[in-house]
Amino acid sequence: MAWMIWFYLAYFILLIVELWLAVRAPGSVTLRAVATLGIPLAISFNGGVGALFGVVGAQPGWNSGLYPLLFILGALTSAGGFLLFFAVAVMGEGRDQSSHLLETLRRALFGLVVLDALFVWSELSIGVYSGIPSHSEVYSSILFGRYWYNFWLVHVGLAVIAPLILLAAGKGRPARMAVAGLMVAVG
Repeated sequence: MAWMIWFYLAYFILLIVELWLAVRAPGSVTLRAVATLGIPLAISFNGGVGALFGVVGAQPGWNSGLYPLLFILGALTSAGGFLLFFAVAVMGEGRDQSSHLLETLRRALFGLVVLDALFVWSELSIGVYSGIPSHSEVYSSILFGRYWYNFWLVHVGLAVIAPLILLAAGKGRPARMAVAGLMVAVG
């Protein structure tokens, strides 16, 4: 996993260059090129962390091939939520261009939340129903154990169901979009 250090270093340097370009030359071709280069590095960054957790055989709840994808999808979903919240805060409503952008972000975030929920459900349901005691015990503990409310109320309720309701009813309503985006980003 030493290769992850190189991805982290490259990504950190790229973010510094991107920030410098954003301040010095906003909208430039160079800034776009550097930002485009950052996409595979960001995916490698998040996927690498997921892979690091996914190969830990000593932790049954972590040992899964889905973990790199869950980390990438989780990062995209959280970033999408923050982006929608930030876009509403900065652009507000009323302009045709901003309403089109907000609608696109609303739909994208809705899809990402549904996809993330599907991946989490897949991970949990396979772990519980697999019959492998070490895995099913961990996932049963998450779902029904001492801290069940963290999963059901915070994760499912506040970070999945409530935002989906707000996003579904949020067409043309930036305040609902902003609240949903913030809930997803924080949850």
